[in-house]
Amino acid sequence: MEELEEMRQQLAALKDRLDKEKIVNDKLLRSSMKQKASVINRQRWISCIAAGFVIATMFTSFRPMGCSWGFCIGTSIFMVFCCAMTNWFHRDVSDEAMNEDLLTVAQNVSRLKHRYNEWIKYSIPMMIVWLAWLAYEFYKVADGEMVMFWTLVISAIVGGTIGGIWGYSMHRKVCRMCDEIVEQIEAAE
Repeated sequence: MEELEEMRQQLAALKDRLDKEKIVNDKLLRSSMKQKASVINRQRWISCIAAGFVIATMFTSFRPMGCSWGFCIGTSIFMVFCCAMTNWFHRDVSDEAMNEDLLTVAQNVSRLKHRYNEWIKYSIPMMIVWLAWLAYEFYKVADGEMVMFWTLVISAIVGGTIGGIWGYSMHRKVCRMCDEIVEQIEAAE
């Protein structure tokens, strides 16, 4: 009889330890998810700050250089639209959202990744149109002086290449963080 009682106590102690371990694992998982969500959301703010810098540059550099009001305002509207879309994409991936049940978190993070991958299909053509408009504006500013025109175009190509690489690396980082969060959730279940 004593052996049976001792086995019950050991079983209860083991069950208590397993419950505590589940709580610790859940806390570690949530902490890791919040850290990754913080990195994802930091990318959002970096993008919006970069958009603000572009808007400021339109009116402090490009307009005084001779670019049209239409180009400067059109670019500013494009940047505001991009920032708004980025914020809309991120609406379900905040620190508070990481406290939802794991299935909801996985769905929200997967949705963010899907939106990012869909957005790139639209943003690249928009950038091509914008770059063509920029080349046209530079042609007008150069007023037939081809050395100046090509200097401006090459500068834009270098800047666009750097910006494109930086933007695409941010895109990949967000998608990778989304994958890591979903993988952690799947491993925990």
